[in-house]
Amino acid sequence: MKISQNQLLAEALQLDEDERAELAVSLIESLDGAADADAEQAWKLELDRRLETLDKGEADLVSWGDVKDRLTKKLNG
Repeated sequence: MKISQNQLLAEALQLDEDERAELAVSLIESLDGAADADAEQAWKLELDRRLETLDKGEADLVSWGDVKDRLTKKLNG
């Protein structure tokens, strides 16, 4: 017997919050393709570059408060 999408959703909503979160993660992961080794290596190199910039004191850092203020202004027009 095949269960309908609506029935499955109704049953899933009966789960507790942690179980629903785990189910959501599993469903999202099922949509992802295989990991791209080249992309992972590129991200590692980018992270290393950014860390080096931070360590050298060459990065322009912005406080969370400033970021939050800018986003609030942008969202509120």
